[in-house]
Amino acid sequence: MNNTHPIWWKDAGLCKLNLHLLILLLGSYTCGFNGSVMNSFFGIESFMTDVGNPNPLQQGLLTVQCHHLARLPYQLPPSVVLGQQVWL
Repeated sequence: MNNTHPIWWKDAGLCKLNLHLLILLLGSYTCGFNGSVMNSFFGIESFMTDVGNPNPLQQGLLTVQCHHLARLPYQLPPSVVLGQQVWL
């Protein structure tokens, strides 16, 4: 038998794990939303003019930057709390 509490929300380890998983899941949703928004912006001529009419390579780099920057707020705090580096 293990030393976990029979009710999962009263077990400190499982609560910590579920909180970490929730934060990572929310980060994944946010990244998907940001990527979708960035790709839709590339179809708007005024946006393209404002960012200097980037070529497809530059558009891809902009999308990747937004994708990775959106992950930082969701992945760094749990990593520090758990004492691990999480880069998924």
